[in-house]
Amino acid sequence: MDSTPGDEVTLQVRYRNWLFADSMVRATFRAPEGWAFQPQIVEVHAPPKSTAPATATLRIPETVKTDYRCVITLDASRDGEPLGEITEALVNVAPMKAH
Repeated sequence: MDSTPGDEVTLQVRYRNWLFADSMVRATFRAPEGWAFQPQIVEVHAPPKSTAPATATLRIPETVKTDYRCVITLDASRDGEPLGEITEALVNVAPMKAH
């Protein structure tokens, strides 16, 4: 997604539960210092063989440089078992130069 310094961006986390039982993912957003999420942690409950969403708002700092790509990750666990960090989104801080 393309953004500019100071923007607020809505992110959606979608959990696809492949299990035959209810399941829950708990995920903590990770980004460079100064990038703020509301909420910082999301929990997504999904019935068996279904998909469930959760949303959060990302505030990009006013001071972030342009021509910068930020990787947003989620430090996730499913039903209490750690899954590690998963790449969730890429944020381009415009204007981006052609490389």
